[in-house]
Amino acid sequence: MSVLAEFRQHRRRRRIGEIEWFDVAYKVYLVGLGGALAVLALSDVIGDEPLARTAVATAAQRGPSVVGLIAGVTIAVCCRAGLSGGPLALEEPDIHYLLDAPVDRREVLRPPTLQRMRAVAFGWCVAGMIVGQLAARRLPGSPASWAISGGVAGALLGALSVSVTVVVHVYRWRWSPGVAWTLVCGQACAAGGLIEFGPFDAFGGLAMWGWRQHVVELLAVVVGVSAVGCALWCCHRLRPEALERRSALVRQLRFAATMQDLRTVTLLRRQLTHEHLRSHPWFQLPRSLPRVHRRAWVGFSRFPARRLLRMAALATGGALCHVGIVRGVTPLVVGAAACAFLLGTDLIEPFAQELDHPDLSAGYPMSVGRLHQRLVVASLGAAVPFGLLGAIVAIGVERCVAAPFLIAIPATLIGVSAGAGSAAQSVNTSLRAGAGLMMPPEVAGLSQAIRALWPLAVAALGTIPTLAARHSTPSSALGSVARGALGVAAAVVISVWWIERRSALRAWFQRTVSEGRREAGLEPLT
Repeated sequence: MSVLAEFRQHRRRRRIGEIEWFDVAYKVYLVGLGGALAVLALSDVIGDEPLARTAVATAAQRGPSVVGLIAGVTIAVCCRAGLSGGPLALEEPDIHYLLDAPVDRREVLRPPTLQRMRAVAFGWCVAGMIVGQLAARRLPGSPASWAISGGVAGALLGALSVSVTVVVHVYRWRWSPGVAWTLVCGQACAAGGLIEFGPFDAFGGLAMWGWRQHVVELLAVVVGVSAVGCALWCCHRLRPEALERRSALVRQLRFAATMQDLRTVTLLRRQLTHEHLRSHPWFQLPRSLPRVHRRAWVGFSRFPARRLLRMAALATGGALCHVGIVRGVTPLVVGAAACAFLLGTDLIEPFAQELDHPDLSAGYPMSVGRLHQRLVVASLGAAVPFGLLGAIVAIGVERCVAAPFLIAIPATLIGVSAGAGSAAQSVNTSLRAGAGLMMPPEVAGLSQAIRALWPLAVAALGTIPTLAARHSTPSSALGSVARGALGVAAAVVISVWWIERRSALRAWFQRTVSEGRREAGLEPLT
């Protein structure tokens, strides 16, 4: 045990010795400043006016179920992650040497398990404290009590998620995802008011202790602590083969995320979760379909059931975010944009596949831009059913018929446009990153932030009809929504045109810049 501790301390000292502390402090400063500004901006958007008495009563009744739904979805996802490979990504010396050494595996695997729990719990704690601060501006209770309760609930959920992943991976409970999603369905019924209590209400109620306290909700703490203890007791049974595979993929995933290559991140995530295309399609396509569109729809027909369910969940979550925006929760604009963008990232798979294999484009009797445009148009067609699903969910919640269709379908289509733009900018990422090395750190950091956030900004355009419906009178709401939907449709058309013409536009821009530099004497004449 002393040799193992000395080995890890030596590696830690070498790692710390290679760190540029000025760069670390600068990154911490930027992250802290950006986070503080984001929280202040959200606080200003939400406002200081408390909710009305009826809204407060509704929040007291449905709040634990809604927050518990988030906890239930997190646990269900962790159950699936446990079957896919576990929560740990160890370093190569730990896998190839320590796990084969005559050392107790508990002493080898318990420290990284604890470290993973601490990291995830800290992230969830910070998120819970931020949400608690924002909730304190509209609900009864002091900001300090809300921040404490939100932080405690977040930390507990973070530690519980890692513990559930470890336990499911060790004992190979293949039935656990089905049971977890069944409980999530019950929790969704509770959040919708169909039943009185849900299985995860204790976790949601613990997050609301800044306002009201119920002793029975301490059961969530007992469950979380028990799960953590069980995970630490059985962590030595984690399988080395799964750890090695996951560690290799996570290293590649971190590098791709550093390079902001979202396409590579998506492919590696699918490898981590063992997500493969179906060998038999869901449906057969007519022979009369054009070749390009047939190729795209053949890919859609082989989507695995897991991906289709995830896309349906994203469409449902986006629709619920739009409903929340109409009811006054403006920060849900971020959630609606994220759901639309992630859904679009899955739907532009034919276009992304073409970008992955550019040498195959020569086999089509058309230009590359026109080929890409038709693949994106096929993805827009495949997005319509998910937009209809979101509209149906919104109709079930809001009891309104016309407006949800004018909101959900354009929001889904603009998400496809955002996903296509993000995939297009992922081409030649290394070349752009190399060019960014010549920029000052402030300019390079700002350009990278813009590159990372502009697809979400494009997806956020889908909330324009929703905001128009919120800020208009009941008599003019439908007209405002229709005008906003037309604006979003125009943005989709512009994005499709840009997909076809982007190479010509880039060449024109580079030619214009080169001519300007030659006229200024900065480049020699050729």
